Amino acid sequence: MQRLCELDPAFLDEDGLDLLDTLLGRPMDEWEDDATDFTQRYGSAGFLIAPAIYFAGVEQQDRAHDGEAGPYTGEYLREPEDQRQRLLHRVGGVPTTVPGVDTPDSVFLMQVDLLCLHDAFSWDESIASFLEDSLLPSGGVLQLFHTTTGDSTTDPFLRGGGAQVLHLPETQLRDRDDPRLEATDYPVSLPSPSVFPTFALASRREADTDLAVSLQNEADRAAGLRGGVDVPTHRHQTAPRWSRILGLPDLSYGLDDGDRDVLKKELPLSGDDRHVLLFNLASDRQFDGVFGDGGRLEVWMRRTDLAEARFSEVVSFLRSP
Repeated sequence: MQRLCELDPAFLDEDGLDLLDTLLGRPMDEWEDDATDFTQRYGSAGFLIAPAIYFAGVEQQDRAHDGEAGPYTGEYLREPEDQRQRLLHRVGGVPTTVPGVDTPDSVFLMQVDLLCLHDAFSWDESIASFLEDSLLPSGGVLQLFHTTTGDSTTDPFLRGGGAQVLHLPETQLRDRDDPRLEATDYPVSLPSPSVFPTFALASRREADTDLAVSLQNEADRAAGLRGGVDVPTHRHQTAPRWSRILGLPDLSYGLDDGDRDVLKKELPLSGDDRHVLLFNLASDRQFDGVFGDGGRLEVWMRRTDLAEARFSEVVSFLRSP
């Protein structure tokens, strides 16, 4: 990590590329280096390096006729001793539902099984510490819905700009419904989480921009390969950008003055509170073109709300190159 921070920001030479391959050759939970200090600053201004939870997975076929088989197997595992094996992570398909909680009318995009996420990395002290510091709830399922037609900039009259985030706690999940296997907006995929570096600008120098984009592209490619997804094998080809949970808890992540104004208006801060990036969902092959060609959806919230598991107030931005 330290050697990466010392690279010339104008370009990556062969030694730098070799170092990058080493850095991204395995997830951060398999690093031999001390991973307790995850966040590094490139030079005095450059870009930030921080951990992110990448979700990559292969598209599954809905099997409504199979009942308890197929991509929804975990929904039927309701015994207490089975909960750490249920794996309710899901992109597309139908959401987990529980009695007494209405499912939003907007499009279901993704859900994260927080209990299984924490359990998957409980053996790694540094990753477990990162997850704890992220303030994500330790249990339940986190769901993302969105209109996909606008955001907090274009549709300020809609709460969250059309984004809705639900947290179904463990007490509700015990009585979850059988999945309603019906026509879905998008095909279901069962993603697997990995912790990889993510890169964001801390300045606007062109050299920093080029290097940060190059590094992030390589991180996306590495995460895709780890998840068994077909990704470009040659450097400089654009790789899919996977969903990230709490990619960078910092306003440096691609926000311009207009975005900051929206956040200040919709999610005013007090004290030492700050805004955090909760979801960064890509237009990969499942959502091809939904957020624009090569686009993505960002969902932001206040860190204090995250600490209290309050997900009713969020801001969304649609990004399209």
